[in-house]
Amino acid sequence: AEAMEKAGKEDAFGASKKQAIAYTRRMIAWFQKLDMNVVLICHQKSLWKDGKEAGITFDGWDKLEYELHLALRIAKQGAARKAFIGKTRLIPFPEGESFDWSYLEFAKRYGQEVMEKAAKPTDLATAEQVAEFKGICGRIKVEPATKEKLEAEDPAEMERAKIEKWLGWLRTQDTAQNTKTPAA
Repeated sequence: AEAMEKAGKEDAFGASKKQAIAYTRRMIAWFQKLDMNVVLICHQKSLWKDGKEAGITFDGWDKLEYELHLALRIAKQGAARKAFIGKTRLIPFPEGESFDWSYLEFAKRYGQEVMEKAAKPTDLATAEQVAEFKGICGRIKVEPATKEKLEAEDPAEMERAKIEKWLGWLRTQDTAQNTKTPAA
């Protein structure tokens, strides 16, 4: 809402969504680090194609569906609730089917042992890795698309192995950019 106010009503290029999308990407990156199941809840909205209403979808970042393994639409039918399976990568949830919505039914399909297993802590980046990451990022030039990827996640919240991969790439860029010989 704040970004929309700043961009104004004539937001032809979606500038008002940019900040919200960045927050969503960051949230997804946090979820991928967690050793737990995450449920996202969105309102629904009309899906439009070629100027016509073509169904319903979730009201959120349009690329979010590519990040998810399962999308369910929960609807009340009489006194009960039903889960309608939309997008899925999970065999126990065939696309187009529905089932009674309850934790027990969901856990039975997904695997109660998976749902209720103990979590493992995440090994986060060290203070030294974070300092080096920020230092190199502050002095090298990178393409806008790469810069967007670098800024998508707070380095202090990166897993140790991931920041080390980024540091390997950043070190090569830093060396390449700072060892250019001057023209004679």
